[in-house]
Amino acid sequence: FEGRPVVVGTLLDVSEREGARRRIEHLNRTLSVLSAINQTIVREREPRVMLETACRVAVEKGGFRLAWAGLREAASDTVRPVSWAGAGDYLREIEIAADASLAQGRGPTAEALRTGKHAVCNDIANDPRMSPWREAALRHGFRASAAFPLKINDQPVGTFNLYAGEADFFTPEELLLLDELATDIGFALEVDQREQERQSSNRRYEDLVNSIDGIVWEADAQTLAFRFVSAQAERLLGYPMVRREVEAGQ
Repeated sequence: FEGRPVVVGTLLDVSEREGARRRIEHLNRTLSVLSAINQTIVREREPRVMLETACRVAVEKGGFRLAWAGLREAASDTVRPVSWAGAGDYLREIEIAADASLAQGRGPTAEALRTGKHAVCNDIANDPRMSPWREAALRHGFRASAAFPLKINDQPVGTFNLYAGEADFFTPEELLLLDELATDIGFALEVDQREQERQSSNRRYEDLVNSIDGIVWEADAQTLAFRFVSAQAERLLGYPMVRREVEAGQ
């Protein structure tokens, strides 16, 4: 090759590099959604507002066409949407059953409820499970969907559902992150339920105490300060009872 120019080069698989770049962007976007929703869970104690915000974040930050949360209705054995963001008109056109014997109970949402694991449809146009909803889904631009169980006391009570505008949208790496997200949302719902149960128990206790024709009280063993005095005290004694420290021997 003496006297001739020599060209040395490396052939790069551009498509593979572009695919890797898109996967990284995809995961970063999902991480952003996970972070934003977890901040909402910490800050917002009202379940309805928390779920509405989670759906909105998934659409605005995650690029999903639709995000919705649904709870299982025991009486009708259906899944009722309680919060959503994005193409919510779709939810008015469909019905989702929890019963696997029905066609409307064989999609990802019902599967996630029954199994307690995520259920994915990465090709709405051709997946036979989506036949009851395919026409409406495609009309709204959905090409892939996934449902993630929301659990209270380790039992699925609802699902968090996401719809994407491209097929094969949900990768194994992304599903791991979204599983974590659904676990966090379910935990927030469980904490709220426990608080509601505690308040209900306290109300029942107060109702019981107030139904007794006598004075019920509770005091600190060390300071003798009243912690609780039943409402009948003033009526029976003729003067109000207040929380105050009482010196020993009085």
